[in-house]
Amino acid sequence: MTRLARDGRTWPLGTDVEVAWIVNGTSIGRTITAAIPPVFEAYATVVLPEGSEGQDQHDQAVLGPLREQSAGQPWWLGYLDTGADDIVFPDAPRVTLYAGWHYVLVQAGPEQAAAWRESSPWSFWKGALPNLMFPADRSWLVSTLWDDDWTCIGGPAELVDRLLRHPDLQARAVSLGQRLPARHHGRDHSQYRLLFSAARDWAGGCHRPGRRPAVSARHVAGRSPRGCAADAGSHDRRECNQRRHSLGPPGGAARPPARAGLLHRLRERQGC
Repeated sequence: MTRLARDGRTWPLGTDVEVAWIVNGTSIGRTITAAIPPVFEAYATVVLPEGSEGQDQHDQAVLGPLREQSAGQPWWLGYLDTGADDIVFPDAPRVTLYAGWHYVLVQAGPEQAAAWRESSPWSFWKGALPNLMFPADRSWLVSTLWDDDWTCIGGPAELVDRLLRHPDLQARAVSLGQRLPARHHGRDHSQYRLLFSAARDWAGGCHRPGRRPAVSARHVAGRSPRGCAADAGSHDRRECNQRRHSLGPPGGAARPPARAGLLHRLRERQGC
């Protein structure tokens, strides 16, 4: 097993073998099984904070019950490679999940889950938590899909109940066949997926050692686990023109002139 160094020790990296149970147990759709295999006793969704306010408190509230449930076990941590976010080990091989999305998978623990990832104002993900977490015994699974503004959780009924009753979490129980909403905050994240996928493609076109490789066509123009048409390849010109006026940094922050030029070039590359 490949290992990489950080914090004075080495950490095992996962392969597609470690996530095969997730790949084989999930399917495209608007239910919890788009992210979580139907192998658990109970399921819930936890709404992500809007913006960065309360993010640290939210992250600790999620980690607390998980840490109690799997005390002493190593965890697998998965960091989704969006091209804009910290994936902790940028030179590590990736595993593939869901709609052809690529993750860095590393075996560590709750302390590393709470601290490793760094976010910036331009990061797609806020906070430190990985996009995917599960313990060595696979007794629970936490997964935040790129499309969603909530986290999906499957696990023992006792664990799910603790999350549902936590005062710092906006959580709700869901059943296997229950249709999940398009989004909780009323925000359409697909515009950011379009930008970040285009950015990865644009950077990959001038690939050199030390840079991330070009994103695959499947990654750019596939479908999301929610069954929605994903990214630039699936939008007609009218949709693309609408997005020309809506693309921008999260939270409506002013866009620096240099980044405006990059956005213009990315849109041209996407045929907008």
